[in-house]
Amino acid sequence: MATVLGGIVTLIVSILLAVIVIHLGFVLFQHLTVRINEAEELKQNNVAVAILSGGYILSLGLIVKSSLAPVLQTFFLMTYGDQFSAGEILIHAGFMVLQVLAALLIAVLALMAGLAIFSRLANHMDELAEIKNNNVAVAIVLAVILVTFALFIEAGVASMLQAIVPAPPIQSESLRLPG
Repeated sequence: MATVLGGIVTLIVSILLAVIVIHLGFVLFQHLTVRINEAEELKQNNVAVAILSGGYILSLGLIVKSSLAPVLQTFFLMTYGDQFSAGEILIHAGFMVLQVLAALLIAVLALMAGLAIFSRLANHMDELAEIKNNNVAVAIVLAVILVTFALFIEAGVASMLQAIVPAPPIQSESLRLPG
């Protein structure tokens, strides 16, 4: 029964973190692409903005997920075992949320830097102006660039965060995953 409860708690935490990452990521994206009002463009059925926004959110998800997996595994082990009190679990949960927020911030900055570098290399057009004008082809290319960039940097972001934010000390000989 402890396994099921630990799994349920971990699922709830995963859902909450996903909502936070998606919402904050989209808000940050709107602030970083000031030349496009994403919410207004989406209301006007601008497919290019939808494609770019979707590629951006997918890219954030890929990057943050790679740093979230070990965090959630640790959280599950903490809730499953009896090594930690509820207070200790809450304290470590706070650190885990900070780690996810740090991953989100790093991911946003890295993706925007990647787009900026690409735009400088391909200086033959103003990609954001094209997307604002509903140029779907440009949006698809930029969305694929974002996803590809995310695939390349996700392991680096996860490694950096694991080095910065220490995991709680779990005695592995007394805890085993169920199954």
